[in-house]
Formats: sequence, C-alpha cells, structure tokens
Amino acid sequence: MGLREGINMQRWKVYAIAIAIGMMSSAVSAQTVVATWNVAWLMAKPTYETWTSTCKRFGWPSDVSKISDASLRDKAREELKGLPYCNVHNGMMFPPDSCLIEDASKIEGWPDAPRYGPNHPCRVSLDLSGGWSQYDIKLQHLRKMAAELAKGKINVLVLQEVFDEDAVRQILPPNWEVSSTKGLTGSPEIPQQLAVAYPKDNPARVRNVHAYGELSSVGPGRHPVRPGLDFTADVAGKPVRFLGVHLKAGCRSADITNPLKRDYHSAEDFERQQAECNAMLAQVPVLERWVDERAAAKEEFVVLGDFNRNLQGEDSKTARSDNTDPKTPLKCSFNARDGKTECSSPVERLMPEISDGDPAGASFIRSIFTTKQGTELKMVRGQYPENSRGACVLKSSGRYKREDGKKIVEAVASLAHDGIDHILVSAALAQRLKKTSFVMSRYNYRRIGENTPMVVTPQDAVPSDHCPHFVALDQ
Repeated sequence: MGLREGINMQRWKVYAIAIAIGMMSSAVSAQTVVATWNVAWLMAKPTYETWTSTCKRFGWPSDVSKISDASLRDKAREELKGLPYCNVHNGMMFPPDSCLIEDASKIEGWPDAPRYGPNHPCRVSLDLSGGWSQYDIKLQHLRKMAAELAKGKINVLVLQEVFDEDAVRQILPPNWEVSSTKGLTGSPEIPQQLAVAYPKDNPARVRNVHAYGELSSVGPGRHPVRPGLDFTADVAGKPVRFLGVHLKAGCRSADITNPLKRDYHSAEDFERQQAECNAMLAQVPVLERWVDERAAAKEEFVVLGDFNRNLQGEDSKTARSDNTDPKTPLKCSFNARDGKTECSSPVERLMPEISDGDPAGASFIRSIFTTKQGTELKMVRGQYPENSRGACVLKSSGRYKREDGKKIVEAVASLAHDGIDHILVSAALAQRLKKTSFVMSRYNYRRIGENTPMVVTPQDAVPSDHCPHFVALDQ
C-alpha cells in the first residue's frame, strides 16, 4: 500500500469512527416517546367477515347462554369462541342509562337487543356490522390518527383491543412493525389482544416481546380476560422492561374488595360491579408480582395501558381498608363454592397496593395531565374539564336524557373515556429522566382540515372510545 493510499485509509477509519460515535450519541440522546391507545375491537377483513357471518347465522345473540335450544347453544358457543361479541359496533349509546326513552321496551327491544334500526332514538353512530365498507370508515379515522402519532415522533405504541397483528397493520404507516399477544404462549384465545407497534428505524429497539399470561387467569370458571404484553425497549440508551396492560373493566373507582352500593345502582348493576371488581382483585397480586420481580432484579420498568381504573388521588391514600401494610404480601385464592377471589386483606385501591416500595424500587411515578400552573389537572365526576389538555373529546351530534345520580338530565353524549389510561414509570427510571417525562399528553380525533374535536353523527363511525395518551421519556 502506498503512502497516499495509507493516508486515505486512515481518513476513512477516522470518518467511520466519527459516524459511529455520532450514531451512538444520537441513539443515546433520542427521546423514547411512549403511547397507549385502546382502539376498540379492531379487526382485519377476514376476521370481520367471520364475525358478521357467524353472528348472523345464530341471530346476533347478545348472550349465548340465553339461547333456549341446548344443541344450538353449544354450537353457537363453540363457533363464536374467540370472536368479538355479537353486540359490539352496534353504534348505540353505552351504557344504556345514558339514553332514557319513553316506553323503551317497545322500541326495538332497547336496551337488550344486539342490533337496532338506523333511526333508533338512542343511536349515536353507524352500525358497523352492515358490511366492510362501513367498518372501513372506522379504520380511516384510525389511520389518520396513527399518521398523527408517527408525525409526533411516537416510537413505542402499546395498543389494546386488537384481534391480531393484521388488524393493527391496516392502520399503521408503511414503515412500522407490530407484535401482538395473539398466539403467544400464555395468551388465551380471546378477541381482545394487546400489541406494540414501532417504526422500523426505531432507536428504542423494541424486542423480547412475550405475553404475561398470568393476568388473564382470574380464577377457575371465569372467562379469561386480557393478558399483559411484556417487552424490552431502550430509554435514554438503557434497556427498560415494559408491561402493557388492559385490566378488567367495571371497577373504575369503587373499593376493589368491597364496592359500595349506590342509590342509583339497580340490584343487577351492583351485582355486576361486585363481580367485575372481584375479577380485578384477582389481577392485583399478579400485577404486583411482575413489579416486584423487576424491582428485585434491579431493572427499570414502565407499566402502561388501559387500567380501567381512575388512579387520581389513590397515590396518597391507604391501600387496604383494614390498614394492614401493603408491603405484607397479598395472598389470594379462588373460592370455587362462592365463585369469588378471596384475599388475606381487603384491597381498596390499586396504586398504593402495587407501588409500596417493597422490595426497594417497587414504586412508581404516575404520569399526569397538568394545568398551566404545573399542578395536576383534577377530574370532576370522572371527567376532565372539556377544554382542558386532559379531556378526550369525542361527542355525539344528538342530545339525550340520561340518569345522573337521582336526576334525569339532558346532555350531549360523550363517546370517550377519561382517566383510565395510565403510564407508570418506575422510581429507578424516573431518577434519570427530566421532570417533563411525567407530564401526560393526548391526541383528540379530528377530521381532515378541521381543528375542533370530532363530532360523530349516526351516519359515521366512532374511531374508538379512547384517545391516545403519551409521554416523552427524556434524560
């Protein structure tokens, strides 16, 4: 090799080293922007066609157990197994007491029928069972939102209520990847799976994706609920364990072990809430075990998703109604005779139970929406103020009479949930992040060319009943 060639070779080595250092620096400094998004019974066309044809064949049953013919009931249960419930995407007001109408039982069986006509007074949006072109209206809204998320540099997106990876791919930008719990060891055959999506050139390097199946097993004889989605991604250049969750619905703010009967609950509603809180109770020690294992291993971690639980105010309150220390391990078992989960202590609140600091590091910083003054934005009756940065605003175009405590009021229906989507950052990870990493943001649904939140008409589809929530984890 000549002198000139040797000098050129040295230059190329210097350039290569400089480029490598630059890439390493970029990877370390790049933000990991993490989002959670419930996309409401998302499915791809083959699943949709199987769902509609199977439900139609059995008369669109809301409850298979109520089919009188035993042989037909068993056949329906087998063929509908693993498919979305036949009454989803019907476009009707939910819950039913959000639309009170005179002589309700005479109007197409409201609220017990699975499907209703296009002019029903409690209709808020299009019935998406009528053909793929109708369901695709929902997908168009979701695609627009997914493009906004990509534009906003979100690079770790945890989704709930997806059927499989094909369902997610149809709404993602073309340069994104996805992994779901569908078919993974420990994940049950249910229509609501979890997924993680991310751009192919993602510095967060999502990897080691597997199901945390213990969350789906809440006692013998129960229907399995959603598993957890466990994966690793980099935050500020270091590996962090993530757990995506979609906990049992129906126990949003009640005491978990002993929900209190309210005057406006019917006996049936109260019985349902007790059952749903009991299912969430079974998930509490399972979730805490994952947290404790990460802390014991000195790992940094994040738990995020649809908790179906309002955690605001829980941080500073007692975990258990008997005032026992939440550091004492909670021991639970399923009482087959009573069909209930029974635990060694009555759990009132989720957050202080799973964030008890034992072992060291088993505690969280909860990401919050803030006011302009930097304090936590407070919810009122389970909702953020409409014009605040925390509100997921998605309205119906109509006005409906609904029950509010003991009063009947007329209001525009809110089609979205507030206060149950959370991102919890472990104390160890929080120590090396900026304080802005714990400030929650969200995207509202908007139509192309419009700046105001979307108003849904009976001829349109609801994209989802959740808005995407995100934080920028930055060092």
